[in-house]
Amino acid sequence: MKRIIILNTPEMPVAGTHLFHAKKLCEGFAWNGLDVVEINNISDLDGITLNDEDFVYISNHVINGTDDPMFSKSSPLVESLLYYLAQKKCIPIFWFWHPFINNEQMNILKGRYILTGEDFRLKPKSPPHIKAWEIQNKIRNYVPSTFSAAIHPDKIGTFNRSETSMSNFIGCSYKQEWLHSLLNRQGEKHHVKITPPFITEEERINTFLDSVTSLGFHSQANIDNSVVVERVFEGLAYGNVVISDNPCCKVMTDGIIEYVDSYESLIDLIHRAWYDKDYRRKKQIEGMNWCRNHGTYKPVALKFIEKAGEINAW
Repeated sequence: MKRIIILNTPEMPVAGTHLFHAKKLCEGFAWNGLDVVEINNISDLDGITLNDEDFVYISNHVINGTDDPMFSKSSPLVESLLYYLAQKKCIPIFWFWHPFINNEQMNILKGRYILTGEDFRLKPKSPPHIKAWEIQNKIRNYVPSTFSAAIHPDKIGTFNRSETSMSNFIGCSYKQEWLHSLLNRQGEKHHVKITPPFITEEERINTFLDSVTSLGFHSQANIDNSVVVERVFEGLAYGNVVISDNPCCKVMTDGIIEYVDSYESLIDLIHRAWYDKDYRRKKQIEGMNWCRNHGTYKPVALKFIEKAGEINAW
């Protein structure tokens, strides 16, 4: 059976909330027929027989320099891990190993690896991410780890929706002034929850299903770097009319997602989706169809599987 193995050990951790993304990505591999295994002790790798159709996911969040001694050129841990992976003939997936791709240590893999990272849909603006963009565009081993909806495509369009609320937003305090103004609007219901503290996953999903529109707000860094976050894809998958402050969203969906750059335009679109049921239904159907084909982790994982096939043929 083909597998994807998450290497998440004290020596090689999948840091912080990125572990959530890694597991969602691996769920996409499962939907393409692979088994998912998480390794929490690096010595446990010795007990696994790997082949050229297996993947090992390895994280690193240092993208601007090599100050971390674990990832320095002289690191015995990295050297031994790369040697191990080369002997096993599997396909490592390196999350943001951009600074180390040209290190001599990497030569032992003979090009049998996939470099990945956030999906910059346009050239990013921040210097570290510009550097990453330039590196990944020079190699043929790169596959973007696109944020998506962790929902099987077959489930899209099957959810029971109540639509008693105008909008929902769950997440960090992006567009605080807009969100507070929404909550203060008389006679209107908006689901707004700034996290932390976090709510349960069931509560979070129910806010999508209870709302007509979903607000796909982003950090300024993600807007500058043209990175689209998961809540955008989730909104489409759960059947919402999605409104975003990231212009990249409208471009990538050929206008299905609505872009706003002011509070006034936000209110206009929320009201249009609430009162104009023909417009609402059109946007919902278009959004679900687009997400079913492009916006879940199943097609994202498939790109890695296809790249592995290319690598094995080189």
